[in-house]
Amino acid sequence: MQNKLPIKLLDFLKTGQLGPLHLGITIKETVSAFGAPSEQYQLVTGFLLAYGGWEIQYRQEKPHQAYLIQHGELIYDCTNHDEVIQLVSDNYELDLGVIRPFTQVRLKDIKGWLDKEKVAYHIKLKAGQPLMKLNSGAYLDFLDTEPVVPTPGQTTPETKTKIENVDDYILYTIGIFSQN
Repeated sequence: MQNKLPIKLLDFLKTGQLGPLHLGITIKETVSAFGAPSEQYQLVTGFLLAYGGWEIQYRQEKPHQAYLIQHGELIYDCTNHDEVIQLVSDNYELDLGVIRPFTQVRLKDIKGWLDKEKVAYHIKLKAGQPLMKLNSGAYLDFLDTEPVVPTPGQTTPETKTKIENVDDYILYTIGIFSQN
């Protein structure tokens, strides 16, 4: 069994790179570094490769360069699908920092972590929701409702609970995007 190379979510937030994964990487380079994706799709605008819950979207034009790297379902995956919060790869193992399975990560948790690590950020409201931007171009998006965790045999969905304190909003997305 091959030892996996460690990469850190904190480094992604600082640099915009997740190990060898970065904006502009091609599909061929991604597969060479990370192995076969867990899912792949052709989109109207290009292509998508998924490694667990992490998605990389590529432009339609050759050489099919990445313009979006994100994990966009953390609120649900941390609650119900712990297996996909990790970057699923044959070659790399991701240290998620403060993100843990079956635990919702709050804005205050991320702020405390980044402050401790001396990573600069700023927060702005986007449609009333906090969007944290870092100097690397990486972003973290938060939601104001608690996720509904279905119980076995549940037939009617429970009502989502609105969170009043912004510092208690829950991490939803981590990513980086390029419009170029």
